[in-house]
Amino acid sequence: MNPCTLGWYVPVLQTSEEMDSKFRRDLPDGRYMGRLAYRGLIMKGCRGIGVVDGVKITEKERMKASGLLEFIKQHGSV
Repeated sequence: MNPCTLGWYVPVLQTSEEMDSKFRRDLPDGRYMGRLAYRGLIMKGCRGIGVVDGVKITEKERMKASGLLEFIKQHGSV
């Protein structure tokens, strides 16, 4: 229930991977990119982290987040 990231996650205290996956797929592109960039920055700063805001990090997400952060670094925005 982090007020800074409330719009990026299912608005419940206990969430399953399946609930989050559906919620994430339904996010508008801009919100999804914001969530992925935020999670990517956390992953970059804490390389061994396995869960952010109660949601497990997958290897696929790590790769997508890394690519997005590199794109932002090169172009200044999405």
